[in-house]
Amino acid sequence: MLSHAVIIALIPGCVEIAKRCGLPSRFAPLLAVIVGMALVGLSHTAAGEPVRTIASAAEVILTGLISGLAAVGLYEVVSKPGTPDIKSRM
Repeated sequence: MLSHAVIIALIPGCVEIAKRCGLPSRFAPLLAVIVGMALVGLSHTAAGEPVRTIASAAEVILTGLISGLAAVGLYEVVSKPGTPDIKSRM
């Protein structure tokens, strides 16, 4: 099973690929959550824990939601070139 940290690191890359293929930026957070759920589901399936019950589906959905939102937050916190760093915003 992939670590949650690895999943959170993969999500911005997947979203960036989609944005470069034409996805409008306003849909990036929604796509991050969807990609998070997909990666968590694939990780569970690869580990031999297929999603068969409501409890396991709820776990995948909630973990994917948290991972997607964490990736969005990580992406927003990282300083972009030409913008002040986070310390100067406080």
